[in-house]
Amino acid sequence: MIRRRTPHVCTSLTGVVLCLLTISQSARLLRYAVAEATLNADEVGEELTPFSNDPMVGYLARAKSVELDKTGDAARRAEQFTALLLATPLNSNAWLGLAAARLELGASNEKILSALAMSYLSAPHEARLMAERAVFALPLWPVLPPASRSALIGDLTGGWWWIGAPRRVALRASLALAKSDTREDLSAALLLTGKQGAAIAAELGVEVRRAH
Repeated sequence: MIRRRTPHVCTSLTGVVLCLLTISQSARLLRYAVAEATLNADEVGEELTPFSNDPMVGYLARAKSVELDKTGDAARRAEQFTALLLATPLNSNAWLGLAAARLELGASNEKILSALAMSYLSAPHEARLMAERAVFALPLWPVLPPASRSALIGDLTGGWWWIGAPRRVALRASLALAKSDTREDLSAALLLTGKQGAAIAAELGVEVRRAH
């Protein structure tokens, strides 16, 4: 009788262990979520360091630490993003951060655009990220390859409502200084997306006015 019950006992113990693991994992996620939600930018290291080596949330903690690093040292940020991407190669925020750091460092267009392209590939449909990418990539329109231009238009239409008024004004001012062919190409691409694209083109000041 004991031998017959042993498999059932083992199964029950396995179930208990799995439940405990699930509870433990959920607790770690909850603790990290609380820490991130109450995060003070001046205390990033102190708040997130305890989570940095956690097998479940460590990559989240490292990503947030790099994201909130306000040292102004582009070389350091580029190194941090590169290290982060070795562990989380599909981290679209990190790819965008790396592209921005490379731009600040004066890297070649090829290196900047390759990082930007990876951000497009790894998370194309996250609204907030789309807004951030659009703000970053729009001034680069003249050097963007066709695929990245198409992705940028998708970011503008998909993330437009996440771009606040001050940044919209800044984008409009930047485009006011752009060459006419840049403005016309951008306008044409936006108009192809329909009414929303036309509205965005108008707000950016690149709407092409046809002669009557």
